[in-house]
Amino acid sequence: MHLKGIRPGDFISICSPNDVDCIVPYIASFFIGAISASICEEMSVEENLYLLEQVNPKMIFVHKGAVELVEKVAERLAHDPIIVVFGATEKHTPFEEFLTEHCREDQFRPREVANLDETAIVIFSSGTTGRPKGICHTHYSVLSNFTFSYVSTTRLNPFRKQLFSDRKENLRIAIFSSSYWIAFHVFAFKALTNGFTRIVFSDFDAMNPWSILNYRMDYTFLGPNECMAFVRTQKPPFTDPSNVKELAMAGNSISADQIAKLQTEFPDAFIHSLYGQTEVFEEIFHFPHSADSRSFTVRYPTSVGFPIAGFHYKVVDLDTEEILGPNRKGELRIRSACQTSGWLKTGDLVYYNEERYFFITGRIKESFKYLYHHICPVEIESVLLAHPSVGRAVVLGLPHETDDNHPFGLVELLENQPKVTADDLVCYVEGKVEDKKRLRGGVRIVARIPLTPTGKVQRLKLQEMLQKQEF
Repeated sequence: MHLKGIRPGDFISICSPNDVDCIVPYIASFFIGAISASICEEMSVEENLYLLEQVNPKMIFVHKGAVELVEKVAERLAHDPIIVVFGATEKHTPFEEFLTEHCREDQFRPREVANLDETAIVIFSSGTTGRPKGICHTHYSVLSNFTFSYVSTTRLNPFRKQLFSDRKENLRIAIFSSSYWIAFHVFAFKALTNGFTRIVFSDFDAMNPWSILNYRMDYTFLGPNECMAFVRTQKPPFTDPSNVKELAMAGNSISADQIAKLQTEFPDAFIHSLYGQTEVFEEIFHFPHSADSRSFTVRYPTSVGFPIAGFHYKVVDLDTEEILGPNRKGELRIRSACQTSGWLKTGDLVYYNEERYFFITGRIKESFKYLYHHICPVEIESVLLAHPSVGRAVVLGLPHETDDNHPFGLVELLENQPKVTADDLVCYVEGKVEDKKRLRGGVRIVARIPLTPTGKVQRLKLQEMLQKQEF
């Protein structure tokens, strides 16, 4: 990379699923002082062009299956980036060329960072409620990633010490996220700085999820839709669920009933929810690591955990900015060394109980008003998802001339389940929620709800479709 003109402060980009090769230029970028800003092979030309115009990379490393996509993006950039292909190529630079010895390699020394406040990585936000934006993480925020440190897995975390007593110094971590997503970066650093083993999967097969249990995993991180694939598919003979010791979930909401079903499939695993944001190079809550950790997840299955040392938290009223106490919903604000200075407005609606366990109830941008009431879609969605015939559900605000908005549901049905009508679902919800949360806008059953590559609902796209009456 250095011989081809990449210098400190220059941007490179990676467009690849999570595989063995893609982490090599990622690590190399730190050695030479370049800044990586990855794009997503599952997004469109226009979406990726919007991202790369923000950083203007000099070099793009691309999986062979995404070469055509990157070519179309590159030809519309203001400059001409070098394209390096993981795999065979006749038109571009092959990645293998970067793995051969060069005459000046013995003279190379990794760049020492003069200022820890320099940008180290740019990670683009998920874009579920608006267009993605580039989040700049400094070397300082990256180095503040500590949760899985050697000390915490032994002295401070006796539960994990007991759980992983046979391999506490070399945990086996399985992550499916590509370098476009914050999870890739956070867990890559946890593995690199602690010497953990990374089990690399390029994709998660929802039709055959049990295949990942061919490997023993001390820790794996999955989205709720991926987790529920284990519940919806038949477990093959001789599959050993004990190969998963800890399973963390994050992304869309998941109900207590769904978590209970997942725990039945993995009776020996420590299953819990995580909460994080692209703006913070660390998970933001955890469950206290003690011998009775499982009891907390049983008592509060939908909680994202307990505050972490080094973070400051407050929950504020949306209208008055009043700092709220236990069991009162408001916006979460956080401050830590893992982010930029000042209080970060997370945009998430939360509350905490008397024991300081936190619960995420929705996104502020997802919420809407019905008359004078703030409606959090996730609360109605969780009711819909509890119906045995519903596979995926989204609730939006349907504009109304006098009532502001009426709750309106979009639903994907599961195959091989009892047939249900839209009116059936409206009545089902009506019997389980407060009057203000009734689906006054009705329910529309659709074949497919559009998702981001990580399985999050594309609410912005759905809102645009709703405004154009395209349902």
